[in-house]
Amino acid sequence: MSVLRYLPATPDNALISDIVVLGYFGPIAVNFLVNVIVVILFFLRRVWASGVPRWLLITNFVFFVLQIILFNAFNTLH
Repeated sequence: MSVLRYLPATPDNALISDIVVLGYFGPIAVNFLVNVIVVILFFLRRVWASGVPRWLLITNFVFFVLQIILFNAFNTLH
């Protein structure tokens, strides 16, 4: 069930295209930023002092790698 069907129609479906773009590029950008911050903390030797559990760091990195693989797979199909 989509919430978009309860919203008024916009010209050229601008809202729908914005949601698609944000859903496609947004998570990759945020995950990239988080991983860059973790790498910086790792080189400063403060990653374990930051209080973030190891399982969360590993899981975040695995999801980032999967996002990059899927992003590249979908871009090569077109």
